Amino acid sequence: MTLLRLSPASLARSRFAISPLAETIGALIALQRQYSEPWIAPWVARNSDDFRDWLASDEVARGLVPLLAATKYLPDYAGIPPLDGVRTRLADELAVVAAHTDTQVRATTSDALNASWEPTDQGWLRRSSLAQRVAAMLAEGWARFVEPDWPRRRAVLERDIMYHAGALAAYDSVSD
Repeated sequence: MTLLRLSPASLARSRFAISPLAETIGALIALQRQYSEPWIAPWVARNSDDFRDWLASDEVARGLVPLLAATKYLPDYAGIPPLDGVRTRLADELAVVAAHTDTQVRATTSDALNASWEPTDQGWLRRSSLAQRVAAMLAEGWARFVEPDWPRRRAVLERDIMYHAGALAAYDSVSD
């Protein structure tokens, strides 16, 4: 989870969006790091065994998820801005992920590896159709760890957007 602190002016220039892809990547990172904060600990505990089994059985997940959890640089295919604001669909985001070439996946993964504080297994990068493999892995991660809880997660995200939009509107009317 990331905490962003924005000034009212910065917030006014931003757009609000919901990204199922970002939620999926965030969930996978949380499971990899075994977060224990009170608000996420029960979810991590419920999903840890399935997550470990999944990593053991999926070469791309086993190589990429630990990297995502141990780098200061997300590969380009993992940092796609939401395409349609609050109506962004995972399928659309995964299509963008899958459109990357093997050369692009290897290059941007190399950048992430250079910014990583832990070594990770990158044998999966010797394969072909890398972007499609990454997209399939992310779709599986979504189905296993995010989709079952998506209605609640989405409602929380929508309430957060409403709150911040309301705060922005209130601030903007005060400054007039």
